[in-house]
Amino acid sequence: MNPRRRGLTLIEMLVVMVILAILAASVGVVLVPMAGRGRVEKARSQIRLLEDALSGYRAAFGSYPPDTGYGLDMESSPGTYDAGSLWRYLLLRVKDPATGEFRGPFLAEWPSEDKTEYADAHAGKSFFLTDPWGRPYAFVGERKRVVHNPGSFDLFSCGPNGETASDEAQAEPNLAYDGADNDGDGVVDDSGELGAAAANGTDEDDISNWSSR
Repeated sequence: MNPRRRGLTLIEMLVVMVILAILAASVGVVLVPMAGRGRVEKARSQIRLLEDALSGYRAAFGSYPPDTGYGLDMESSPGTYDAGSLWRYLLLRVKDPATGEFRGPFLAEWPSEDKTEYADAHAGKSFFLTDPWGRPYAFVGERKRVVHNPGSFDLFSCGPNGETASDEAQAEPNLAYDGADNDGDGVVDDSGELGAAAANGTDEDDISNWSSR
């Protein structure tokens, strides 16, 4: 074989390899945003599932499960909120205090990779139902805490960046719902005194049950 022809072939192979590497890198750049969009769509789908389950619970019991207390200082109101509420009341059978009968579960299943175990101060071993980024979904069901869906509930994921307005409230604990008149105006603090927590779920990348309405 002609040595010059063999050298040309090697050069051609190197050029092809470089072109393939560039194409592979380009595909990678495209796939990363697509993966991000896939997580967003999964979160939206899971929020719809949780909405349906919460509506089923209300139809059975006449009220929603305990609020998860998202954005509040949980220590200020022990027992009032339940951080594992979505798991405890939707994925497990719940005893009806009026009849003694068990109802549910209201959510047929939830991916094991989207559950995170934790030790609940009141109930022991419990689970958070987490979004595609591994963070708990926020369920605001207490009537006076609901801002975006009056008469119903607010449900949201903090989205890709894991932050929302309530982070500020957690840094400076909001006392609007500890049953006290903290500001001394003569009445127990109400939703008008929520502070930063009033904007829960409203950051640009947050995914909520009111954003598509």
